[in-house]
Order: sequence, then C-alpha cells, then structure tokens
Amino acid sequence: MKGITPVIAVILLIMITISMVGFLFVWFSGYMPLILNQTESQLTEQQRQMQMGVNFIDAYEDSVTGNIFVSLRNSGTVTIRANELVIVVRNATTTVGTYTYPSAIAPAGTVLNQDTGISCEPAGNVEVKADIPGTNDDIVSIICT
Repeated sequence: MKGITPVIAVILLIMITISMVGFLFVWFSGYMPLILNQTESQLTEQQRQMQMGVNFIDAYEDSVTGNIFVSLRNSGTVTIRANELVIVVRNATTTVGTYTYPSAIAPAGTVLNQDTGISCEPAGNVEVKADIPGTNDDIVSIICT
C-alpha cells in the first residue's frame, strides 16, 4: 500500500500539469488572432506613413485678409486622408495657429492657395509647417508684415 501512494501522487501531478497546459493553450489561442490582427494593422499603418510626403509649393501672407495661404503637393505614393494634414504656424516663441486640411489629397495631388484662416501676426518671421503622420513634414519660413 505504501508504494501506491507516491504513484498516485505523481499521476495526479501529471494530470494537473496537463490540464493547466490545456487551459493555457485554449486561453492564449483565443488572444493570438486578436494580437496578430492588431500588430498587422499597426505595421500596415506605419508602412503607409513612411510612404507619405508633402512639399510646399508656396506659402504667403494674403495682402487683403492678412491670413496665411499655402499651396502644397502630396509628394508621397499614398493618399493623405482627410484631417491628416495639419498646417502649424509658429513664430520664434509660440504657436500662432493650426489649420487641419479637411479633404483627402491623392498622390501627386496639389492644394493651391488654401486659406488657413491663421492671421499672419505678429509681424516678423514665422515658420509654416505641413505636419503629416510620420516624419515626412515640410517647413517653410515667411515674413509677416
């Protein structure tokens, strides 16, 4: 009888271990597709952002309204979606204003003479930045009068 007790204990430990492995397998197999889908969508978005680009054609202060107008071109190979392009105007010390472009811009598409609604004040040098997701932003300096 004394020899059977250790055998039963070992069998019980093996059964507990097998059931725990089975439970963990079922638990993780439910999460793996979700994790893989999230990872794939994040990688796809990062690749898309790497293919984005924007270049200024022109930026100037409109003599009538005093607002900053911009003309720019999508230099990337993917469409810049609506609300992804943000025009940021900064002077030496602070952000003067921001403008979010409301429409999509196709590859090689252009936006001409867009009023940003940002007043070119105070007078002096300002930096106008076309900010898109990723690192392919463009910056131009203009002088406000």
